[in-house]
Amino acid sequence: NKQLSTRRLKMTMHNFVSRANAVFAYAFSCIAIATFFCFVTAYFDQATPNVLLSVNDVSVKSARQYHHITTRFDRGYLTFNLRADLAPLFNWNTKELFIYVTAEYATPDNRFNEVIVWDKILQRHTGNHRIDMDDIHLKYPFFDDGNGLR
Repeated sequence: NKQLSTRRLKMTMHNFVSRANAVFAYAFSCIAIATFFCFVTAYFDQATPNVLLSVNDVSVKSARQYHHITTRFDRGYLTFNLRADLAPLFNWNTKELFIYVTAEYATPDNRFNEVIVWDKILQRHTGNHRIDMDDIHLKYPFFDDGNGLR
C-alpha cells in the first residue's frame, strides 16, 4: 500500500516541462499586456505638426540623364521654403523622423508619378525639431522618362 501511494504521488506531481510551460505562459501574458498598453499610449497621442511649404522658381530643361545616352529627357528644377515645427511628433516611442518632400505630376503615359526630391532625418536626442529653411535646392535629380514635364 505504501508503494502504491508513493507511485500515485509521483504521478500527480508536476514535472519540469509542465512547470516551465506555466512560467513561460505567464511571462508571455505579462509581455502581451505591457505591449498592448504601449500601443494604447502611442495610438491616442495623435499629434499634428505645423508645416508650411512654398515652392519657388520652377523650371524644366531638356538634359541627358547619363553621359553615354544620347536621348534627352526633361529635368525639373525648383527651390522651396520649408518651415515646420515637428516637436509634437516626438514622444517616448519616437527615436527619429524621416522627413521627405515629394513632387507629384501626371504625364500622357502615366497618370500618377511621384518623385522624392528632398529628405532629412531628425533625431530626438539632438533637440532640433524645427525646420526653418529658405531656397532649398533639390537633393535628388528630378528626371522624367521622356518629355512629360513640359
